[in-house]
Amino acid sequence: MASSNDEEAVDFDDLVIEFIESVRRGDNPSSDDFLTRYPNLSGELRELLPLVQLLEESKRGDSDEFGATWSPFRTGEDVGPYRVLRELGRGGMGVVYETVDRTTRTPAAVKVLRRRPGLAAPIGGLHREARIAAGLNHPRIVPIYSFGDQGGVVYFSMGLVNGIGLDRVIRLLGASADGVTGLDIERAFGSERLVPVLPVRSGRRLLRRQSWIRFAKIAAQVGSALWHAHQRGVIHRDIKPANLLIDRNGSVWVTDFGLALECERGQLAERQRAAGTLRYMAPEQINGWADARSDIYGLGLTLYELCTLTQPFAGLGGDALKNEILQTGVPDIRQQVPEVPLELARVIDRATAVDPGRRPQTSLEMVNELARVIEQLQASRAKRS
Repeated sequence: MASSNDEEAVDFDDLVIEFIESVRRGDNPSSDDFLTRYPNLSGELRELLPLVQLLEESKRGDSDEFGATWSPFRTGEDVGPYRVLRELGRGGMGVVYETVDRTTRTPAAVKVLRRRPGLAAPIGGLHREARIAAGLNHPRIVPIYSFGDQGGVVYFSMGLVNGIGLDRVIRLLGASADGVTGLDIERAFGSERLVPVLPVRSGRRLLRRQSWIRFAKIAAQVGSALWHAHQRGVIHRDIKPANLLIDRNGSVWVTDFGLALECERGQLAERQRAAGTLRYMAPEQINGWADARSDIYGLGLTLYELCTLTQPFAGLGGDALKNEILQTGVPDIRQQVPEVPLELARVIDRATAVDPGRRPQTSLEMVNELARVIEQLQASRAKRS
């Protein structure tokens, strides 16, 4: 039986979809009208709807504010303490530059966003993301350096990672039986490259299909980063392949803390509007709350996809996807890929359990489980050789 909170979550999702469809039809909807109709959700809607409208308009190209003609900084100009070297890319939210700190000579990526009426809350969200991530100091978390405002242009700076999303790496693995090399990652980076190209040993295979030990090591690195964040009261809430960067040396980086929650250590559960990417969302997130075990679920699904080279719940969407996540759960991985070692399959099965009480209760517990699997698999490989 649905609770009033469940009904509120459904109302919110339906309302956002209705607003998006209205924007796409060119109706120029007023967010104030929606706020009046749903006063119990007005706080969240006031933050979200202007940003939704901006992103939809930018996709249509109705405004060049974030399009090809808006270029707030040129090569050699300064944004805050950074000297702009070149533009890296642009999208609906702004422009990203490769820069260097004028004092320390530290390279950095700087993302800029022009202020616009109605965007005070989303800009505040960027500030919040920068502040949360800046409070984390771990070798596998992309560092955030600073946040500022210059001449009406809001910016934040972050570390430069010469890598691509794990989702793209998975697609590369699926397309090539030869595996993925550092040079493949360099090429895939293309125009998104964040640092000048350096020599890469093209013959070095970073990943191959069914690289079970390497897959487990990647998950353990992410788990270590999550343990660091969780110990500091930060839940990521959107762990998925696209938010994990693999650099050309094969190291993994956790990025995008835009949906992160700050909670008291040891009391991470908190009632919230459902947030995250539905396909990778833990069942409890759909029901409106999250804790450290929700990140563990996302990591388990990511490892599942890395092992199978297919997205979890492939072919499903909307209510059918929600029902599968909430009721049926993730399919048995060894039915998808019988070659997955039983020890690794058990870790994935535990991490993706529908009931959070069946999962590892901390990310450190999952890291330790993965470490034991790695040791067992390495021992088995040594015997075979």
